[in-house]
Amino acid sequence: MAGTTLAGWKKAKNHDITCPSGTQITISLPDIPALIEAGTIPNHLVDAAIGAVKGTTTIDRAFVIEQADFVNRIVALTVVDPKLTDADVKDVPVEDRELIAEIATRQRDLDALGHHIGGLHEDRDFRRFRGLDGLDAALEGL
Repeated sequence: MAGTTLAGWKKAKNHDITCPSGTQITISLPDIPALIEAGTIPNHLVDAAIGAVKGTTTIDRAFVIEQADFVNRIVALTVVDPKLTDADVKDVPVEDRELIAEIATRQRDLDALGHHIGGLHEDRDFRRFRGLDGLDAALEGL
């Protein structure tokens, strides 16, 4: 596996994924702690996201709005191509926004087609590790 160049490794930060709408986009996983530290993600949105993960936040109207704001902000920061502004995000299909946010927050690493964001779905060891070995073969001929 040796032989990777630094330039190649840096290039590997971009991932081509397919969204539930069938749209193919390029994303780059955000460094969420750095975004929080820089103030790119406002503190009230961070608190809402952390509360949701911990299950300590009361689900009310304000929380739902803050969660939507967090998702929209993280989507705008994650999508590389096509480049989105914060205003553009609301026009993206909600199912696509949810998938992008789940990938960006490390809740999932497979796109809508079940492809690993780094391409590992094509690797036999990855497929065996994830219990995906032989699934395609069982469906052949259907």
